[in-house]
Amino acid sequence: MVDVHVRGYRTGRVRRVFVTLLTVDGAWYVGHPNGEAAWTRNLAVAGSAHIVFADGTSHRVTAVRLYGGPERDAVIRATWSQQPFPADAVYALARRHVRRVGIYHRLIERTEEGGNA
Repeated sequence: MVDVHVRGYRTGRVRRVFVTLLTVDGAWYVGHPNGEAAWTRNLAVAGSAHIVFADGTSHRVTAVRLYGGPERDAVIRATWSQQPFPADAVYALARRHVRRVGIYHRLIERTEEGGNA
């Protein structure tokens, strides 16, 4: 689980949302299995965010939206295998719906100086 800090696309204020950080082959992903949500829209428009782990470490990331293809399919499979119970079971049962409408982003750590906040 991570705390995602992303700038609101209308207000410009930083918004926070607590989500499961999915990992596939060492890459980080976040998303919403039920389609567009305010925070996924903010992330898409901003194109970047800070993610804060439970230990307090923070990473500035660039967000890249996933569309169809094997990477998105792998992330969707991770959605039901990496979620805590009971979400794992719910997402597994709803996998056709998640494949159809889920919105996911790859998070790429920014490496420029000062990239870790």
